[in-house]
Amino acid sequence: MEDCDGHTHRCVIKHRSERAVSGDRVRWRMLAVGSGVVTRVLPRKSLLQRPDFRQGARPIAANLDQIVAVIAPRPEFKEVLLDRYLVTAEHAGIRPLIVLNKTDLLSAPALEHTRARLAQYSSLGYKVELSSVKQEQGLKALARRLKDRSSILVGQSGVGKSSLIRNMLPHANIAVGSVSKGTRLGRHTTSATTLYHLGCGGDIIDSPGVRDFGLWHMPPDEIANGFKEFREFLGHCRFRNCTHRNEPDCALRAAVDSGQVNSRRFESYHSIISGMSP
Repeated sequence: MEDCDGHTHRCVIKHRSERAVSGDRVRWRMLAVGSGVVTRVLPRKSLLQRPDFRQGARPIAANLDQIVAVIAPRPEFKEVLLDRYLVTAEHAGIRPLIVLNKTDLLSAPALEHTRARLAQYSSLGYKVELSSVKQEQGLKALARRLKDRSSILVGQSGVGKSSLIRNMLPHANIAVGSVSKGTRLGRHTTSATTLYHLGCGGDIIDSPGVRDFGLWHMPPDEIANGFKEFREFLGHCRFRNCTHRNEPDCALRAAVDSGQVNSRRFESYHSIISGMSP
């Protein structure tokens, strides 16, 4: 825990029913030099959670202003995983930001193709930034997005989250990993969620990389509502419990057929629903 003067203390939680996470504000009492006890976790303005087999949903970070979904050419990103991050952000009421990192790995044609894939998100109002630590591109623009905000970086292992933070905080002792040549998946280098203060103002939280981000702790109607372009059509189907598959007079499917809703995003929604079982 960090006090108001920036000093850190190793603390225990007094009440087992409470759990403090990165970004929490707490009341605490000192027991000895460098140690203490947290007596209360103060009310949160936002909370990011992920599924947990035992608890249903496990808190990751609190009091966030922004969720930064970091993707990269390697390991290759998939829209359905990005959609899961966005649904999570919408559900938590936290502003999302998409960052395509490691653009130095893309040829000019491949970069244009990736830009085209991301255009569907820009058209929905999501902010998209491109960056390369190796080529020092896009880093100032990203810093402006992080300034005076409390943000968390999420994304698969190996997409360069820790490299981005190390670039912004060169004096911090942050480990940087690589992508496995055999599996093309990232190796985990961050083992715990850690909060850092940015010199430009604001905080950044580095979270352990995940290769998947399930949403099975959320009801199907909340997942549908997490697709922001679906909202104006939800509740207008003939059947109140419409699954938006084969039912007659489905307003959402009609919106897909007419081009008002992106068919790829609609398929992503059904892919998420189909994989909801833990």
